[in-house]
Amino acid sequence: MQIGRECTKCKTQKLASEFCVDKRTNKLRSCCKACDAKRRRLCWKVNPEKQKQTACKWRSKNRFKWSLIQSKNGARRCGHVGCIATEEKIEAMFTGFCYVCNVKENEKKLHMDHCHETGEFRGWLCSGCNRIIGFAKDSPERLEAAAEYLRNENIA
Repeated sequence: MQIGRECTKCKTQKLASEFCVDKRTNKLRSCCKACDAKRRRLCWKVNPEKQKQTACKWRSKNRFKWSLIQSKNGARRCGHVGCIATEEKIEAMFTGFCYVCNVKENEKKLHMDHCHETGEFRGWLCSGCNRIIGFAKDSPERLEAAAEYLRNENIA
């Protein structure tokens, strides 16, 4: 293992840990992580449409990984526990139908549902069913009370 090497961009001697590994050759890249990050940021600014297309292509190719990333980021923003399921588990549980109302929707319209306390993945829901569970604060008792209220025909 190399102790260090010189970056071809900034011409600075750096540790091997400051270089990314090239996936094709399984060797260290010629420029350091900092210089590579600068290059990538510049590419985004110079050609934003190409970068958007690349990102969109990646998201459609890795839709379950993207759903997991979005779920974890959203949970972190809201102060919940993020989903602890693996990409393989959520892909295996994907049926293309909402688990509650059985409505068929495409992958982009189905949302990952998980317990906000434990992070356990529960299934795929359409946006309406996902909101209902969210508004009920994940409480089965609240949902049962709401169902009983709807069944009650003697409302004055």
